[in-house]
Amino acid sequence: MYRPDRPGVSESIRRSRSPLRGRAWHAACAASVVRWVFRLSCAATLALCGLIIFNSLPYFTFRRDLPFLEEKGDLTSDPVWRACFYGHVLGGMLCLASAPFLFWDRLRVRFPAIHRGLGRLYGIVVLGWAGPAGLFLALHAKGGIAGRTAFLALGLLWWGATARGVRSILQKRPADHRRWMIRSYSLALSAASFRVFQVALFWSGMADEPNYIVSLWLSLAASLAVGEALVRKPPVSLVLKGGLS
Repeated sequence: MYRPDRPGVSESIRRSRSPLRGRAWHAACAASVVRWVFRLSCAATLALCGLIIFNSLPYFTFRRDLPFLEEKGDLTSDPVWRACFYGHVLGGMLCLASAPFLFWDRLRVRFPAIHRGLGRLYGIVVLGWAGPAGLFLALHAKGGIAGRTAFLALGLLWWGATARGVRSILQKRPADHRRWMIRSYSLALSAASFRVFQVALFWSGMADEPNYIVSLWLSLAASLAVGEALVRKPPVSLVLKGGLS
């Protein structure tokens, strides 16, 4: 039946193509793309962390003929250096493996005891031995002053961010705790981004020595930038409920 108050087909099409609806559609598409890029980046990062952990396992055969240890020469005979090295490697593996679960919102809400247990593990590992051991190792890092300075800066920032995160939760300030722990884990992930930069610069033709130093500083800068970006725009707005928070 004909209804004079009902808009015609052409008018309906015109409304559906209004600028406001068009902008809303583009915004929704952009948000969807951002979410998928974030998810893929997280998946790639976790895969790279798993590869780092896997490649670190041979160190615990305690052989001295592994390439990194051979490059260190007489340092491998120093018991203090060896203790710091194995402590730092083990601590780094534990941090890379445990931290993703700490940012899993559903685990934190449904199993708070597991979240607290993993959080204590991460805090003790970083503040108790992985961080201090890394600072000692930085004094003997290759790359001259530039390399040692980068490692020292990374170690101090990692230890400091973790300490602030632990202090915040002890003072019942969960929002500050979350922000500082995002920074802490972002700095821990410099171990992954360093390798990405190093491979990229190698394929670009850069020589090994400058490649090592440039990759160190780029990974530190990337960790700081990504950490601050995630603090200012928390991942909870980028993923579905039950993901990172």
